[in-house]
Amino acid sequence: MNFKEPIFTLFILFSCQLLPGQIYDFLNDINEKGTIRLQSDFEPWDKHNLSVYFSIRFFEENWVPFPVPDAPSYETFIASVDLDKMKKKVLNDSIPRKINFDSLSPNFKEVRKQDFINGSIDFYSAMTQPLFNDKNDFAIIYRYEVYRMDVGHSSKLLIFRKLNRKWQYYHTITINIH
Repeated sequence: MNFKEPIFTLFILFSCQLLPGQIYDFLNDINEKGTIRLQSDFEPWDKHNLSVYFSIRFFEENWVPFPVPDAPSYETFIASVDLDKMKKKVLNDSIPRKINFDSLSPNFKEVRKQDFINGSIDFYSAMTQPLFNDKNDFAIIYRYEVYRMDVGHSSKLLIFRKLNRKWQYYHTITINIH
C-alpha cells in the first residue's frame, strides 16, 4: 500500500468538510449591522457572466470608473488572485446550495421566495457562494437585491480581504443591469 494515498484521501475529505465552515466564517465576519434578509439558497454563479466578470480586462475597466483617492489597490488584488482558477472552482462546484442559517449570526434572516410572493416581506438579498483565492485571503461574491416594486437595480461584485485573521470589505464593482 502506498503511504501517500491514505493521506491524500484524508486531505481531500478534510478539505471538503472545511469549505462550508469557511463560507460561514466568512459570512459572519462580513456581517453588516442590522437585519440581513437573505434568500434560503446561494445563487449559482452564472457561467456565462463569469467569463465576462472574471477577466483582467473587466477588473481594469471597472475597478474605479472615476478617480477616487481612497480606492483600494487594484494591483494588490490582481496580483493575489488567479481569475482563471476561480472560474474553474465555479465549474467544479459541488458545495450544497442550501444556506445553513444555524451557522450564521442571528441577524441573518432566512427568506423563502414564498414569503416574498405572499407579500410578508418587501425585499431580500441574493448572493452567490464566495469564491476564495488560493491563499484564502481574498474572496468575491456576487450580490443583488430583489424588491417587490420594479425600482431598477444593479448587482455588485463584492471583494473582501482577510487581514489579521478577519475578513474585511475591500472593494465593490457595480454591475448595471439593463
